[in-house]
Amino acid sequence: MTDLPRTTGPRPQITFHARVAGVALITTVVVLVAACLTFMLQQWAVAREQNLHAHRALSEITAAAAANALADQDPAQAKSAIATLANDTSVTRAVLSGADGKPLAAYVRPKAATTELDTIRTPVATGELVMTFETPALTALLPQFIALTGALFFGGVGVALFLARGLASRVIAPVLKLSEAMHDVAASGSFAPVEVEADDALFRSLTDSFNHLLAKLDEREQDLQRTLRELVEARDAANAANVLKSQFLANMSHEIRTPLNGVLAMAEVMSMGDLTEVQRQRLDVIRQSGGLLLAVLNDVLDLSKIEAGKLTLLVDDFDLEAAIASTRDSFQVIAQAKGLGFGVEVADSARGAWRGDADRIRQIVGNLLSNAVKFTLQGEVSARFDVVPESGALRLVVRDTGVGIAVEKQAGLFEKFTQADNSATRRFGGTGLGLAICRELTQMMGGVISVESREGEGSVFTIELPLERGEIAVRASAPAPVADEGEEGTLRLLAAEDNPTNQQVLAAVMGSLGIEIDIVANGKLAFEAWRDGAYDLILMDIQMPVWDGIASARAIRAAEREAGRPRTPIVALTANALSHQVEEYLAAGMDGHVAKPIEIAKLYDAISRALTEAATVGSASAAA
Repeated sequence: MTDLPRTTGPRPQITFHARVAGVALITTVVVLVAACLTFMLQQWAVAREQNLHAHRALSEITAAAAANALADQDPAQAKSAIATLANDTSVTRAVLSGADGKPLAAYVRPKAATTELDTIRTPVATGELVMTFETPALTALLPQFIALTGALFFGGVGVALFLARGLASRVIAPVLKLSEAMHDVAASGSFAPVEVEADDALFRSLTDSFNHLLAKLDEREQDLQRTLRELVEARDAANAANVLKSQFLANMSHEIRTPLNGVLAMAEVMSMGDLTEVQRQRLDVIRQSGGLLLAVLNDVLDLSKIEAGKLTLLVDDFDLEAAIASTRDSFQVIAQAKGLGFGVEVADSARGAWRGDADRIRQIVGNLLSNAVKFTLQGEVSARFDVVPESGALRLVVRDTGVGIAVEKQAGLFEKFTQADNSATRRFGGTGLGLAICRELTQMMGGVISVESREGEGSVFTIELPLERGEIAVRASAPAPVADEGEEGTLRLLAAEDNPTNQQVLAAVMGSLGIEIDIVANGKLAFEAWRDGAYDLILMDIQMPVWDGIASARAIRAAEREAGRPRTPIVALTANALSHQVEEYLAAGMDGHVAKPIEIAKLYDAISRALTEAATVGSASAAA
């Protein structure tokens, strides 16, 4: 057992005033006690001396009276002479002896002695008188001494108390003034010097020291305030720069994605037509180059969102094999074109549903496979998913037989804009952002990333993500929206898009899908077209003149509620693809989002999903 410390209550605090008075009082009491004891002993000594002198005189008188009797050798006369000593009660015994030393006469007091005895020898003619008497005892003198001492003591204590209080007040008065000055300084925050009148050099020195401290505090306060102002200015400047950077990135994202939309979407439309082998190869070069440019743009935007703390993970249940299928297929084609062996394996323990952000996991896998394929000139690239037995975490191991990484360069491998070899940028290309983004995303998921590599022998990247198992509900696949040939006619879409290039892209993409589409140049025209026509779905750009896409969507939803019209699905089709922007679109009443550049498959899926959800809601409302 452990002994617990005993707790005691707080000791009563004694004020400085009481302490000063107590010191003076204790000093006075000690001095008075010492003086009284000295006086009592002195009086006792005086009494003993007086008693000795009195008995010596009495002895001489008695000896003179007994001198004749001793000379005549008359015992009766000698006895009569010393009998007078009986009048002194302090005499206990007296003996008159002759020259031969034989007693001639003697006196003995009947009462025994109770105190200390003293003896006086007085010569008488040819003989001697020996007288014994009691000396004054201290206990006999004690009552009167106590009475006198008590009077002196209480009188002295009273005077001492009076003087001590006055002395204490005089001593602590400057200290109290200085204390009040300190409270005033603390309350006001002003470090102006204080003035405390004091005659004693010690208190004047204390005041000077306090004023010196105030001067130093004032100096520190000025430095602190100046530093605080500089920090506030720096913070405001940093915030302003961060806002400008965010605006710049958003604008650059929009401006770069807009022409990329024309390049990639048109290339995808063209790939659906009849082309010669040479034309298709050239078109593939265009599509691959545009895809690489889009990947760089996405990396820069993701990194900026991570640094700004605006990147959020969308946690949901997903099937691991289905999530990485498209990434695996894309890099398999690239690896085969380079003559590399390639494989992505999912162990039985890792198959099934997990709970996490499938898009970000797909991005991590894509970045690692991209690096592995890019830096491997011969051999193979492999990736394997399994489960860590001890923790149950999802583990990804990507191996390659590429150029490898020197040990001294592995420490900075996951830093931004960093590659293991500066010449690698010229030889292989790349921005050096892929591994930095992998590290940031892995850490956001609570995982760890590590690398083992030897120069010239390849690399092994390992990622462990502490994900939980998920559940995938089995759903019947909804039929895709197909243009009806009956009474309703073909599927009609309305698009709001102000950019002429994007208008042509939309017309070409929808034409390739056999969907009729009307295109207007701003959000207000989209509202008017929706109000006057019957459309199955609206594709809404965001940045447009007159009314932007958000204002138009809100106006359409408000008009639907007022008129009781069925809900028309609205899908945001914009280059502004940041997560907080997508949340704003959905809050305005839109039903989905497709980022530019347009991928025909993703656009078709978004349209199908929005129409299916609208039909499901409409059927439920009709049944109700």
